[in-house]
Amino acid sequence: MIVDLVQSVLQGEWAQVRQLLFKHWLVQVPQVFEINEDIPWDNTGVKEKLLGPSGQLLFSPIVSAFLLDVRNTKSDLGGMNEIAGVDPSKTGKICGHVFKNVEETYTCLDCATDKTCVMCLPCFKVSIHKSHKYEMRSSSGSGCCDCGDVEAWLEGYACANHKKKDDDETFTLAPELKKRSEQLIEIILHFALSMLTHNDDLKLPDFFEKLEIESSTDNQQCLTVLYKNETHSYESVLKVLELYCTKDQAMFVETIVDREGRSAVKLGNKTDCTRAKDDHHLPLSFKKKFLQKVVLEDSKDDGGVRNEIDANEGAEVFNSVTTIVEQQESTIENSSFTMLENILLQDTQI
Repeated sequence: MIVDLVQSVLQGEWAQVRQLLFKHWLVQVPQVFEINEDIPWDNTGVKEKLLGPSGQLLFSPIVSAFLLDVRNTKSDLGGMNEIAGVDPSKTGKICGHVFKNVEETYTCLDCATDKTCVMCLPCFKVSIHKSHKYEMRSSSGSGCCDCGDVEAWLEGYACANHKKKDDDETFTLAPELKKRSEQLIEIILHFALSMLTHNDDLKLPDFFEKLEIESSTDNQQCLTVLYKNETHSYESVLKVLELYCTKDQAMFVETIVDREGRSAVKLGNKTDCTRAKDDHHLPLSFKKKFLQKVVLEDSKDDGGVRNEIDANEGAEVFNSVTTIVEQQESTIENSSFTMLENILLQDTQI
């Protein structure tokens, strides 16, 4: 696959490149984000997978395409520095340090264009902002250092380590490298946006038909997911969750929802999740305020992925039902409900 991919890139056959990468991602992405049936809300293993062999298997083809290297097995783009003629130790670049969970970030209240513009500690210590009014926060494990980004700061856009020197030559990317990067990035965004915005719950996006990938609705596994919105506070959601599970469980699930924006609460067959989505015995106030119907199906056998968003409940709807379709050797029987399922299925008036 790598040889064919690199050869297609060299020949400028971008339709073939897209097809090869899409097929690969449709198989590998569901494996990396596989749900733990016993504790479906626990996704702590995903980061470990992305940093381990599974992540290398997922990312190495696209890296090979960028580097034009059929022997590449790495999952990072460090080799692009040599190809582009860039010295990583040279000043005048954006820091781009990716923050880890609870890592300290610093924003200057005087100079940052908004509060999302932050610096890592090493950059902040050698910047002009250390003598300004600043705010320190703990990162949630996402985002990167904006040091060196002219648009992020009104003054002092770069620290001493990343400030561009007056005698630095203007860097120009080679035309062939620029075109290759643009094409590959467009393919990546095409895949991601297609999966996030697809709204047909019966089939995959049309362009996947060319990949000869079929989606089946037989023998499914479904995932029920609780989503966060912008109108309900942490405390109000926690109060509702506590009606159907222990306080510790409610706090654990709500912490995930508050941090990640969503949390899985149930993995079962489609009958169970359809019942959770459509059950008329669901408390009306809970359904209206916290439920939204969203279905995402994913077939491990054929690599299919689909995402449906049903906006019938309107802007105030909160929770979603996400369905992951998985081909299995035998028919899945109706499974019993766990304690957390009562969040969606309990016939109790709030």
